[in-house]
Amino acid sequence: MQTLDTIEKFEPPLRLQAVPQPARERFSWMLHALTILILTFGTVYIQEQQLTLHYVETYQLARHQAVLNGTSPNPWAYRVLSEYVAEGFIRAASLAHLPHAVAVGFLSLRLVQNALLFAFALIFYRLLGLTARESYIGIVLLSYAMTYSLYHSDLSFNTYADIFFYFLAGCVMLAEWPLWWLLPIGFLAALNRETSLFIAFFPVATLIGNWGRNWRSFTPRIAIAAACFVTQVVTLKFLRVMIHPAALPWSQVWHNQQGWPTLHMNLTSPFTLTQLGLTLSVLPIAAIWNFRGLPAWLRGMFWIMVPAWFAVHFLMVYANETRIFLVPAALVFIPAALYPRNRRPAANVS
Repeated sequence: MQTLDTIEKFEPPLRLQAVPQPARERFSWMLHALTILILTFGTVYIQEQQLTLHYVETYQLARHQAVLNGTSPNPWAYRVLSEYVAEGFIRAASLAHLPHAVAVGFLSLRLVQNALLFAFALIFYRLLGLTARESYIGIVLLSYAMTYSLYHSDLSFNTYADIFFYFLAGCVMLAEWPLWWLLPIGFLAALNRETSLFIAFFPVATLIGNWGRNWRSFTPRIAIAAACFVTQVVTLKFLRVMIHPAALPWSQVWHNQQGWPTLHMNLTSPFTLTQLGLTLSVLPIAAIWNFRGLPAWLRGMFWIMVPAWFAVHFLMVYANETRIFLVPAALVFIPAALYPRNRRPAANVS
């Protein structure tokens, strides 16, 4: 018979060892990187298949050159930042003597854009208070929305850069980094696209979400928000002073009449409603269902952005080109749909 001392000398055959903290962190970073790479290459592959290299090297290039030459119509003429960055990618591909330098440059930029977009989306969702698993679901939902928003779309560099700037500004806001960083971010975002104006409201979103309670404590944030808004408006005005696109009527550029005719067309078109359903899925419904349990910052951004965004775009343009709704989907609908009702918000978003 074995004594107790003899038995204690034997270790169980399957002994679970605790994984060291550095190893867990390395595995986590590897998982983040792999997920971002899969979603990046997957979304770019789908878009390239949708467009073809011929389209990119002809129609996309012509629109790109029109912006650089100042001959593009309003509003594309003023969305200059992404096109100058794209020109840098094309020249780099040409200097490297790569075949199809234009397509390589354009698609390389799209790869970089999507990788940055998914990376900052993951950070943004975590800062909002979502778990790692919920954040992963969030970027998968974002990739899903992106792949269903390609109708009548080219590479749309300014649209995807717009989403990136929103995520970047959101990370600055929620990570409690210096708020004045929003000023250069807002300036660059305004050079990219006029729809970036909602970035200026980030510092006061919590105030709006709490219906204005304790507004005096938000005085420094109100000042930053005002400074950011002025910076963006002045930038947009400067672009319109410096650039003089062809004075074409709106109906000739967009082939629609603004106001009630466009709104009626968008609301009664089965195709438009189907496209919106494919891109946004049930995210708006889930966001409204969770609304009362959302952190104040997210509730505030819902009221600031969503009604105005949908009203302006439904009144002015074809809503079936659903890439124009990717910003509210990424910034508001996805995290709001995933946020559990009973979770206590983090201090920086409550």
